Amino acid sequence: MLPTKMTEKEHIEAVLKDTIVLLCQNSLHFQSEFNIEALVAVTVDKSQVLLVSIKETIHASDTDGQLSIPVVA
Repeated sequence: MLPTKMTEKEHIEAVLKDTIVLLCQNSLHFQSEFNIEALVAVTVDKSQVLLVSIKETIHASDTDGQLSIPVVA
């Protein structure tokens, strides 16, 4: 669950990171771990650019649906 005192930017970053990790976690068949390294750029009104960096390692033991590894931006 997302904290209530997040800025719009922090909210978008958290949602993107959690969604990408969850998508991979639920779609990939792996035995020990998988890694995600991504840079997502979102441009708003052709003037504001939001960069979200995702660097995650998910281990097979992380099966409870919660991220046990801190998200690093």
